[in-house]
Amino acid sequence: MSWIIFASITVIFFAVANILDKYVASNDIRDSVYLTFILSVTMFVIFSCLGFVGGHILIPYNIAIIAVLAGVSYSIAVWIYYFVIERMEVTKFMPIIALTPAIIAVVSFFFFSEHLKLINYLAILIIIIGVIVISHQKHLPSSKKYYYLIAFISIIFFAIRDLLIKYCTMNVEHLWAVLFWAGLGGAIVPIFLIIFHHPHLRKKAKAGIGLVDVIGLVSYTKAISLGSVALAASFIATKPLIVLILALIVSAVSSKIIREKFNRQTIIKKIVGTILIVLGGIGLVL
Repeated sequence: MSWIIFASITVIFFAVANILDKYVASNDIRDSVYLTFILSVTMFVIFSCLGFVGGHILIPYNIAIIAVLAGVSYSIAVWIYYFVIERMEVTKFMPIIALTPAIIAVVSFFFFSEHLKLINYLAILIIIIGVIVISHQKHLPSSKKYYYLIAFISIIFFAIRDLLIKYCTMNVEHLWAVLFWAGLGGAIVPIFLIIFHHPHLRKKAKAGIGLVDVIGLVSYTKAISLGSVALAASFIATKPLIVLILALIVSAVSSKIIREKFNRQTIIKKIVGTILIVLGGIGLVL
């Protein structure tokens, strides 16, 4: 059960990163391509250093290609993530990401023979219900429906990343080597995009915004390598609780930092949905 330790660390770092990302994407750098470029370059530098320090970079070419594809998938997911988070409340977008485990559970069942307990599948169902509670709106504008659809596409690419990384770690002993090639793949998409894209920045870019995300990603990759990819991904789905708490604290300090709607009805919905997601996360480790 050592994967839980790394998954718990991941939840904290990812939650903090989501709040920071929301602020930067909405107020400082309103440019999803440039934000993806910053994060991917940060990831490439850190992963490359880990690979060289670990002393294992050369792995079978087929595994290296799959790791590169995992990095490409992650960059695409991040690009979509930044695009949506600029336009959507972070406490609504993060629960949608919690649907990722449902996709992973189905695919890993057939491809990795990961047979979970009945309570684990029920827990994933509870997480999905929690997401629906938080995200459901009676009168949803057509523009919002568009963002939800795009958010779902990002879920698919995040799930592909997790599944490819799991496959690599199942076939290669050295995790740092997998991270090295994944980092290389992650740099391909944003570099290609930035060549044909002129960033429009409101303020001076902060090159360190991706550091917290990358640290969380390293911890998450370690959790995947140690345990079930479906369970690890589902445990991370409990992150909305931390995001909600942080969002409430930050909004209490200043409503200008992140733009969240926190009337009584909205708070109740988010608390109920978040509790369901957390209960589902607990059910995953039983």
